[in-house]
Amino acid sequence: MINVSTDYRKAMLKSRKFKRRAVFTLADGTVLELGDHDFTVRNNTLVDSADANGIPLGAAICRSVQLEIQNFNDEYSKYDFYGARLHVYCVFENDSIVDEFTEGLFTVLQPETEGTTITITALDDMYKADIDYKPLWFHTPCTLYQLLQNVCDFAGILLATSSFYNSDFVIEGDINNKTCREMIGLIAMLAVGNARISRTGQLEIISYTNDYFDFAPEKDGGSFKYTDGANLDGGSFSFTDGDNEDCGDFEYRDINYHILDSWKNLRVETDDVVITGVRMGSAFMGYQGYILELTNPLAEKHYNDAVFDHLAPILVGARFRPFTGDSVAYPLAEFMDRVLIVDRKGNTYKSFLTNINFVYNGFTTFSNSAEPALRNALKPISNYTKVLQDTKAIVEEERTMRQLAEQRLQNEINDKSGLYQTVDVGDSGFIYYMHDKEELEESTVIWKLTANAFAISNNGGQSYDFGLDKMGMAIVNSLFANDAVLKRALIDDLEALRIKAGSVDAENITGDTIKGKTMEGGKITGVEVNADGIELYGNKSISEPYIDFHYNRSSADYTGRIWQTSATGNLIAIPAISSTSDRRLKEDIKDLDDKYLTLFDSINPKSFRLKKYPSLRLGFIAQDVDEALDNAGFEEKPLIEPMKGDDGNDYLGITYDDMIAVLWKKVQSLQEQINALKEAKHGD
Repeated sequence: MINVSTDYRKAMLKSRKFKRRAVFTLADGTVLELGDHDFTVRNNTLVDSADANGIPLGAAICRSVQLEIQNFNDEYSKYDFYGARLHVYCVFENDSIVDEFTEGLFTVLQPETEGTTITITALDDMYKADIDYKPLWFHTPCTLYQLLQNVCDFAGILLATSSFYNSDFVIEGDINNKTCREMIGLIAMLAVGNARISRTGQLEIISYTNDYFDFAPEKDGGSFKYTDGANLDGGSFSFTDGDNEDCGDFEYRDINYHILDSWKNLRVETDDVVITGVRMGSAFMGYQGYILELTNPLAEKHYNDAVFDHLAPILVGARFRPFTGDSVAYPLAEFMDRVLIVDRKGNTYKSFLTNINFVYNGFTTFSNSAEPALRNALKPISNYTKVLQDTKAIVEEERTMRQLAEQRLQNEINDKSGLYQTVDVGDSGFIYYMHDKEELEESTVIWKLTANAFAISNNGGQSYDFGLDKMGMAIVNSLFANDAVLKRALIDDLEALRIKAGSVDAENITGDTIKGKTMEGGKITGVEVNADGIELYGNKSISEPYIDFHYNRSSADYTGRIWQTSATGNLIAIPAISSTSDRRLKEDIKDLDDKYLTLFDSINPKSFRLKKYPSLRLGFIAQDVDEALDNAGFEEKPLIEPMKGDDGNDYLGITYDDMIAVLWKKVQSLQEQINALKEAKHGD
């Protein structure tokens, strides 16, 4: 829902003339800023739609914009618009107000020249997700957020938040053979919602909530109530004086839905849709009627948990009215916004938006496309708006997340939206507020400065989630430095010259680099790093801890693996482990003397069972070998290796590779004896 001031909304009651402003950054770096006079009167649209017949759940929305540029004198023919980044603004201007807001960031994928016009078709960054997802080293189990972050990184899309509804849900399902867009949709489904690119160019998950379908009109004064669930009884639904309706205060800033009452060709279904049940596989909650049948390979092992704990409690009982119609131009609505539909008789219906087609200098088409049937089969991924038929792919250099962040920052700086200032005077000095709307209470973005801290709110001051205090404590969403990315970090003491990692969750990280001197505390997806060393843990799907080796990052299958079996505790290597044995790396090289023959004869192999692993083993006892070394007159003790146990005690180990040399010496000695006996026999 686009936030604008009360004055803006008041002015919209008298005029609905919206102008366009567009800033093109071409592939060669050229920047073109076009105003409303540069475009034709018609054929300029913005589409924000799930483009599907049904209740959108698990849809990854791709918004599109079409602009038609006037080119009478061929002044724009010299420019190549293909691949350009496009920042579109909606400008509203009349006698009392001049204001604008961003419609979004897009990439031009289809410029067409037709005589005296150039038609530009562009998509938001969701188009980047239309590639095969190849997770490489990433695997399940993981949380929904971890998977979404990895998918976004792979597709080169910035993620707007580090948490969303159900983001800590642990998945163990299949993440292969899907596109990034399919993965985003499947994640959004388990978050009980859909995914879209925000108007600032970041991916966000919008979830249905417990009160999403139960919103009630808010109004002071007059008669504004429901008596039968569908009709608004009492009073006339019209504005008579500014922001007053029927003598009661009706302030726009107090409502979180749209009131749409200026219609052409409005068609409303005769009955509400009421979701009665949710089914995933064999898991079902609700009762027969309008049932959502969902399929999600990410949660196949946890269908019951997903249905009973997350999806069904929100969706079962949801009530809304399907509709479609053309409204007087209205640019403030977004996909999934809630609406109160008012027909020409004053009847009202609660619903939400699944499809929006905004036409500059024309009508806006709104609809809720849920099928009014007793049973509804919902596909896991809704079809997205297909604007391009045969579009060639944009080939661009791979960019780091830092470069993407830099681009976003540049877009924000180029945005001409300014700030207003409010100063509170108290006994202890001044408190400064900078905000995006003229009135502080109408603002969404608020920057607050006190003697102790500087903080930022993105929800009108309800909470200040990011900022910096006087002691240097910073709370940020993402921190980008030279080759460094920290996601939603609370930074108290950061002592690192270079950090380059996908996800780090640790108490303290110290050292010149993260791969350098020391890293203390915390776990990184099954690996614990502490002062004593590195510990590798197994997981639910593969109980044995392992290390995989790949020739390169594009190789999905490992070329080598070392793992520890849970049954015997053995370390197993595929294909094999080789020891360094080059002569150039050695010194003090000598043949084994006869003491090793005496040593061999005095060591007896044993069978035994390890206390942790009861399977029968064959080998030697380290203390026996140690005693045999003493008896054979060894001053240094090969074969014996001191080691530290889990309990902190000192133990003895045996280097079995060295035992091979002793065995080899013994076999050679026996062979010499055999050869001597053969020669003696032939001599007789």
